[in-house]
Amino acid sequence: MATSQRQVEQDGISWIYASEQQRRIEELSSELEEVRLRSRLELDKAQSLIWLLAVRYEQLRRAEPDREQASRQALQTESDARTRRLHSRLLGSLALANMLFLAVLTAVNWDGLSRLLSR
Repeated sequence: MATSQRQVEQDGISWIYASEQQRRIEELSSELEEVRLRSRLELDKAQSLIWLLAVRYEQLRRAEPDREQASRQALQTESDARTRRLHSRLLGSLALANMLFLAVLTAVNWDGLSRLLSR
């Protein structure tokens, strides 16, 4: 009977130990599942960020030629404006020179005409 009493005690201790081990395994399994879910969430976030960065990089890469074109166009516009100002000044100078030439020619002609008339 002492052996069976001892056997019952050992079976009880084994059962308690096994129950404790089972509870600990369930806790660890639950923690592992939480870690797995958090890891998956972080991985999804990282993949989303990588995708967003790739999209932004592609946008910037495509925008670079547009920026260069806009820069070239701005330089061309500035150059065109300078050319128009220069042409305007040249035409103004040419008009002034033409008026001076006509004034001199008219003065010479008037002087010549008055000499002819005074004879």
